[in-house]
Amino acid sequence: ANPASAHAGGAAASRALAQARAEVAAALDVEPAELLFTSGGTEADALGVLGAARAARGRHVVVSALEHPAVMRCAEALAADGYALDIVPPDRNGIVAADAIAAAVRADTAVVALMLVNNELGTRQPVAEVAQRLGPPGDRKRPHLHVDAVQGFGLGRLRPRALGADSV
Repeated sequence: ANPASAHAGGAAASRALAQARAEVAAALDVEPAELLFTSGGTEADALGVLGAARAARGRHVVVSALEHPAVMRCAEALAADGYALDIVPPDRNGIVAADAIAAAVRADTAVVALMLVNNELGTRQPVAEVAQRLGPPGDRKRPHLHVDAVQGFGLGRLRPRALGADSV
């Protein structure tokens, strides 16, 4: 039932949605209003990359070479639309250095995308360190930092604020 409907089925759906939102918010240590439910990771990545880039003034995107296709295809779509795209490779241990990401960022960088845990290698990326190098959250000059954390959720305590990301 539609949770916005006034009938009993809608009201039950609304309560279930509110309960789910509260449980996920508690698990992530965020406020329920900070959550946006999507149909899955691919849609969330599209919102975090495409949505943020198109809302920004800059026309440059930085992604790691390890990104899931859901992120990489969004970055490629932006490049096809005229955005400049830099793809930062990992080192031989499968880690994308925070210094390498920071070096790729320019004044017109709209979005930086770096996954939390690589789905094939299992390597954890230095997201919090990258966030620190980008500058303080809320700074207008700071690019949007999107983190695909699908593979990292459940492996440890996921705290979006501790990551310093704008979208997770």
